[in-house]
Amino acid sequence: MTLLASIEQIGLQTPITVWAKPDDAFQLVAGAHRLAAAKHLGWETVDAFFMKGDDIDRQIWEIDENLMRSELTPTQFSEHLAKRKELWEAVNRDKLPRLKVKEIMGAVIGRPSLPQRRPTLPG
Repeated sequence: MTLLASIEQIGLQTPITVWAKPDDAFQLVAGAHRLAAAKHLGWETVDAFFMKGDDIDRQIWEIDENLMRSELTPTQFSEHLAKRKELWEAVNRDKLPRLKVKEIMGAVIGRPSLPQRRPTLPG
């Protein structure tokens, strides 16, 4: 069954999501296919969630919605995931632990960095 047929038969079960831009215009965040189906069916209104947050929150929500879609190619999936990581790091930069280069290098080779010392030889 297509999305259009489903919406025609049982209605819109999951509202679209919109975000109020700083200029008070609305931007669609999630539900482009649902909105297109409603327009095709001649609907004049649809239920919508109004998300709170800033533009980064909006982008993360949109990316998460797209990551859940099965028709993404592996390249599209990787691009979305990379963008989400970039946005997440921008929001959480101050919360990330700061590691010294020596600690990072120890983690890379699979063991924590230890202070340098000479072994004690017997006798």
